[in-house]
Amino acid sequence: FATAVVCYVFKTDYCSIGVLLIFVLYIAKSKPLKLLGAVLVISLYYLHFKGIYAAFNAGIPIPTVIMLQFAATLSSVIIMAFYNGKQGPKMKWFFYLYYPLHLLVLGSIDKLWTF
Repeated sequence: FATAVVCYVFKTDYCSIGVLLIFVLYIAKSKPLKLLGAVLVISLYYLHFKGIYAAFNAGIPIPTVIMLQFAATLSSVIIMAFYNGKQGPKMKWFFYLYYPLHLLVLGSIDKLWTF
């Protein structure tokens, strides 16, 4: 609870929802149906407070936002349900390069789009 309050006060990404999601993933890690239900509830909670407000301000139709949020949530839960507890291939350097490069590409697209 204290971590969620700190996240809320300092306006971190996903605020307290991120902390709650990590906690739920830990609790329901070996129960796929509970995992799906819990993640869907948290996702809808987040959508209610953040997604619909942002979509309304951006002029995006609310059903579109709900469908995209549901698809993203469902796809992540499916991937997590098939996790077997073993470490995957060693790709540390790939992700060290990928993460900043994809941010650079997305930032460039945003600058070109808003120009």
